[in-house]
Amino acid sequence: MTKKKSAQPGTLLLASDEVERAIFVDYEASIRPKSKPTLLGVMVDSGLVAYIVDPLFAKHCANRFKAKPAVAGNHKLTVLQLVKRAAKERRVIVSWSQYDLRLMLAQLVDHPEERALLLEHYRNAIYTSRRWHSKKYPKQKWRNKLAMVAKLLNFKIPEQYGSGLVTDSLELVRKELKLTQSYGALQPETKKAWRTVVKHNQWDLKAMADVLQKQTMYLEKLAAK
Repeated sequence: MTKKKSAQPGTLLLASDEVERAIFVDYEASIRPKSKPTLLGVMVDSGLVAYIVDPLFAKHCANRFKAKPAVAGNHKLTVLQLVKRAAKERRVIVSWSQYDLRLMLAQLVDHPEERALLLEHYRNAIYTSRRWHSKKYPKQKWRNKLAMVAKLLNFKIPEQYGSGLVTDSLELVRKELKLTQSYGALQPETKKAWRTVVKHNQWDLKAMADVLQKQTMYLEKLAAK
């Protein structure tokens, strides 16, 4: 399919074969001022892993019951490995927001080569999704919320892992961990809050892959007519 170029990084439109092999990334963080990310979720070839990049959470929350995909990870090394893999295997790195790109770039300040590779391989999913929406629903207002787009394409995200849950869940876990310094000492509802964050991240990654595959295939069929 024809790809649109822009001065903004990540705006090239995706093709279905790129989506099929993409490295999908999604950060989870509190929205409080100057908040640093807690989790970097990654999905490649349907395999899911969540790298815990906040030291407090990494120390206490890795490999926990019903949240096994969440493992402790060094933020900079994780980003470097993802970028190098994308370049070596000729994959694109996809997220649903420029926010994720900014966080990754911040880890590569002292790595100009990998920074350039990230800018080359990164795609912001919103641009492809918006193009699909303009063709499929030309009279409807575009909204860039992943949950809304997923609903349009019949991808069901369980309500308990939907939007608006991450900040309160992370803040609850953070507050108790600072007091207890032990995952085992957390209240049951606090452990559940952590599992909610991990599951929410997984569902976001699955939804992103699903809707982009459907959208790119639709656009390619349209272009072939």
